[in-house]
Amino acid sequence: MERLRVADVHRITAFLTDLYELADIDGFRRCLLSTLPVLVPADRVSVIESNPRLRQAAGESLPCGAFEGDLQRTYGQYIPQSPFIQAYERGKGSAVKLSDFLTQRQLHRLGLYSEYLRKLGAEYRIAKGLPGRPGWITSVQLDRSTLDFSERDRLVLNILRPHLNQGYRNAVALTTGRIELAQMREGVEALDRGLVLLTPGGKVQWISSRAREWLNSYFGSGHSRDDELPSPLARWLKWHTDPSPRELPPPREPFTVTRDAGRLVVRFVSRPGQIVLVLEQQYHSIPADALRSLGLTRRETEVLAWVAAGKTSAEIASVLGIGRRSVEKHLERMYPKLGVETRTAAAARALAVLSGQAGITRM
Repeated sequence: MERLRVADVHRITAFLTDLYELADIDGFRRCLLSTLPVLVPADRVSVIESNPRLRQAAGESLPCGAFEGDLQRTYGQYIPQSPFIQAYERGKGSAVKLSDFLTQRQLHRLGLYSEYLRKLGAEYRIAKGLPGRPGWITSVQLDRSTLDFSERDRLVLNILRPHLNQGYRNAVALTTGRIELAQMREGVEALDRGLVLLTPGGKVQWISSRAREWLNSYFGSGHSRDDELPSPLARWLKWHTDPSPRELPPPREPFTVTRDAGRLVVRFVSRPGQIVLVLEQQYHSIPADALRSLGLTRRETEVLAWVAAGKTSAEIASVLGIGRRSVEKHLERMYPKLGVETRTAAAARALAVLSGQAGITRM
């Protein structure tokens, strides 16, 4: 059985420190492209989103060039030929190699090879799926021109699997919330998420009003001093920040606490010299018919029900089969009817109407 050396463990630990730093999707991709080859040597690393049904693909690579112009279109055209498609499982499956499915002779017969891989000098490829957006397959792929990837390389990627998945989800949460480092302290109150900035020792440096409101709601107003986190949250954070020096750190899975109105999800990300907690409240699903008393149209009540359930405009558009811009238009038209100006206030208005009513189902 393949085993890692002590030096490999140290490199993985250093890689995870970079992976969990505060970053949006673009920053997450850059981290993978620049640092993953330190653990698994490769001629090229790519982060790819593909849709076999639409035969479309997009991505980034280092060195650059794998997804520019004709090459990007060609990859999308031939993506159904990839033996990886069924193996990705949205981040749940093992890392896979081309040689798991095809001999070199069989690979060379494919249009995917002659029109794409050959032009990149990619004779060998290993890939790991990520939990991407619905309808698309997201993966990180590593290429070599000589010498196939080893079982040690596969083991490293499989050990990284929960961290890659959680790092991707954290990046999505930040991107969705439009949180940027330059805006960390300015304009954060307008976001649909809460933020808590902590010292490396876990003391609260700054907390947004929305985060304070949610912590008081879910843990009680007398949970701790102003510079301390609630005890359950502090223990969860300590478990992630003080692992055994001889063990790899655990995946940074979010902390969740459930109450009658919904649940609070807390994600742990970091930046040099600081710990950042990103808070999001997710509501129970709400039947649209229960909101008719608000004087909205049928479609507006459907949109509002999903807004109150914590869905983004893109997710609502996918569920209802309409465009994202149409969702935004419905929101703009319903705000004056509800007497609110933001989607957070609209969600609160919907929950206030439903207070004490039946028909709310568990998540």
